[in-house]
Amino acid sequence: MSWSQALLLFAAGILGGLTGSIAGLASVA
Repeated sequence: MSWSQALLLFAAGILGGLTGSIAGLASVA
């Protein structure tokens, strides 16, 4: 795995976690 691929996966994981938590808060509120 190259550095660019690892960086993309890392960024995608952070974005996914952020959007997931925001969606969860929105659904509760």
